[in-house]
Amino acid sequence: MYITRSLQRRDRFEEKVKQLYPNTSLLTLIRGNETRLGGDYNSILPAFNLQESLEDFVSSAIRRNESGERAETLDALKWDELLPHDWDTLAEVVNVLGPFQKWQLILQGRKHHGQLQDIFPAMDELLSHLEERKLHYLQSETAGYDTKHMQTAINCAWQALDK
Repeated sequence: MYITRSLQRRDRFEEKVKQLYPNTSLLTLIRGNETRLGGDYNSILPAFNLQESLEDFVSSAIRRNESGERAETLDALKWDELLPHDWDTLAEVVNVLGPFQKWQLILQGRKHHGQLQDIFPAMDELLSHLEERKLHYLQSETAGYDTKHMQTAINCAWQALDK
């Protein structure tokens, strides 16, 4: 969010991306949007592709702010820094949301008109996927990882689909 809030920051970030990835056409990040289907999924994927630029930009901005350039934004900026476990969590979110994105694109196609014969296979696959992820997180929890937030999100998604 820090990067996309001002044009100057976006320009500095794009310069950083061009330095690290001179042959890429992807220059900026996409902010997730609650009203756009797949918004979170579509915002996380480019972040993975630009991970090195993103980490470099945010850490250098934190260093500049710690030296007094803009002390008032330092606390907010530190919340935007992604640590290794944050990247792992984002990878899990992408893993959970991937089939939803796939079916969203399939059902938007010209051959599908929202008929039950189109929707039932999607719902079956999504419910199975959520069950599989739920079991995965239960096993991860017994191995000592805190997965309650992912379990809660999966349970909410499962209830919505089951309804």
